[in-house]
Amino acid sequence: MPDLIINFLDVGQGDGTFITTPNGAKILVDFGTVKNGSIAVPDAMTFLKTQFTTSKNLDLLVVTHADRDHYNRIEELFDTLNLTVSRIWISGKIGDYTVGDFKSFLTKHSGVVTAYAKNAHTSDLNTPDISFGGVNFYILSVNLGYPNYSDPNPYSLVLMVEYKGVRCVLPGDATFDTEEAIIGYFGKNKLASYALKMGHHGSARTSSGDDWIAAIKPQALFVSADNLYSHPSCDVITKFNITGTWKSHDYYCYNINKPGYEVVTTNKSICTSMLSQFIGVQYALYVNSNWGTAIGDTNY
Repeated sequence: MPDLIINFLDVGQGDGTFITTPNGAKILVDFGTVKNGSIAVPDAMTFLKTQFTTSKNLDLLVVTHADRDHYNRIEELFDTLNLTVSRIWISGKIGDYTVGDFKSFLTKHSGVVTAYAKNAHTSDLNTPDISFGGVNFYILSVNLGYPNYSDPNPYSLVLMVEYKGVRCVLPGDATFDTEEAIIGYFGKNKLASYALKMGHHGSARTSSGDDWIAAIKPQALFVSADNLYSHPSCDVITKFNITGTWKSHDYYCYNINKPGYEVVTTNKSICTSMLSQFIGVQYALYVNSNWGTAIGDTNY
């Protein structure tokens, strides 16, 4: 049994990541969608149900920012599985979350909500913001420059997960400005990570700048997107020098030169939540103190 499992959920055009740690802690980073949620989300719900058989408590809920495709299915998840939660981290203020009844949900749980209403990050990468079973969680940026931007993407809570020297960065919809702020604060030589979930669903227009790619140097790349907004970009994916390998598999991306979506076959550790126009997939990153890292296809 792996010590740390990071599940990259298939939620259609949206985002959701579910993490379990060696001591059984459960962490959810975002859960929302704006396209094909009626197809993908039921499978994600079924999977999550299997993760709460002995306890109905979520140890930490992280909502990276106030875009609906990152939070608009959280209430449904809690109601369907009858969950409780110990801690909630959000970017910005409770009042920023205006879609559905999520503002009421946060207000109801205000006693466990930490709302980062101004830019924050850990002072270094030696002092985690929270740890579970030896798994450290660092906030690299949150609410950058609030309220100077017209959309919430730059405010994304960017999370680094670290276990036994293996790191995974979950940037939400972080933009070029967010990426540059993180590099400027921590230094470009301190951010190298084994895995990266591409910012803003693999957008070529807003995220994954050259400096960010060079600083993170991921060996494995994960993307959550669907057939919408030209996400993820084939061009941006190929900018990453992915050195990690896996079994031969397909990933799905938008080729601006066609233009149109295409299927790419690879044995590199590049995993998108779409295999084709109509087939989605959930992936997991496994980290074990004895045998290192592995990737698995947890679709069913």
